[in-house]
Amino acid sequence: MCKTPKRSKACSRGSKGSKPPIGIYITETGSYIDIRNNYIHHIEANVKNGNAHGIAIYATSSSAKNNLNHIVIDNNEVANLKLGLSEAIAMNGNVDSFEVTNNKVHDNNIGIVLIGHEGVSPVAALDQARNGVVRNNIVHHNSSINNTSYNEYSADGIYVDGGKEIIIEQNQSYENDLGIEIASEHAGKSASQITVRNNTISNNIMSGIAIGGYDSQQGYAENNTITNNVIYKNDTKDQESGQIELNYDTRNNVITNNQIYASNSRIFISNNFNKNTGNKLDYNHYYGEFDQSNGLWQWKRKTYKGFSSYQAGMNQEGNEQHSVFNKLSPSFKLILK
Repeated sequence: MCKTPKRSKACSRGSKGSKPPIGIYITETGSYIDIRNNYIHHIEANVKNGNAHGIAIYATSSSAKNNLNHIVIDNNEVANLKLGLSEAIAMNGNVDSFEVTNNKVHDNNIGIVLIGHEGVSPVAALDQARNGVVRNNIVHHNSSINNTSYNEYSADGIYVDGGKEIIIEQNQSYENDLGIEIASEHAGKSASQITVRNNTISNNIMSGIAIGGYDSQQGYAENNTITNNVIYKNDTKDQESGQIELNYDTRNNVITNNQIYASNSRIFISNNFNKNTGNKLDYNHYYGEFDQSNGLWQWKRKTYKGFSSYQAGMNQEGNEQHSVFNKLSPSFKLILK
């Protein structure tokens, strides 16, 4: 077993060479590797289209057994990184069985990412981060707006880009560009069997939770579950993304038992794509500081004004039959633990 010291620091300023700066990098094969109690900060990629990472796990093996497995990333602080096109904590390729727990990830580009389909492993069937848990992390103020490689709002707090069989639970994701996203950036490839449960996702600039490809050239999100989350006043800059955003090609996903609070945009769900099949929504609780008739929901590009209208339309597909809307007092505030 490999363990990092009780409290160590990794700090790198700038990079003029051809290799990206990385705080901690693990590749090829290995088992039972712990990365704990580190403070990783101020690593910078200062060239456009450059890359940098705080912690990067890149599993290049072509073997189902001899890969990177049983990886633990626990109780680290990863902060104030200029990452270019990359992420603060990344799991990529043939990684099987991992835990990302109790970390503080803030003031970076994308916070935590679980990646597949990039060719890191030469065997396509193994080229996905899988069988993992992302639990009890505090992820905030991650944004790409001042990133020279982006200069727009597109950084997730927690991002599954083509991973599979991952549980994301008990995290706080707030004041990022997006809260949590499940997608695949590779056409014909999926992010699947992801469970997003018992998280608090609040005050992000765009959507609280997004699933599916950001445009029709991307892959799809299939057989994922989003349940028992508090999704609170995201879409803070009125990006029309709402609290939950269904993007391109969403298949057989389940969205249930969430507490969903509208922001000033009044948009609860946005879905600006028709490629939406087999998705099930029910037992959700919608809250707004306005009458139900002023809330907005979008489904398969059709916009419903008012919860009654939305529920009637969704009932035709057997959706939202037991969901409810409640009006909130403007004095109500979410208190983060």
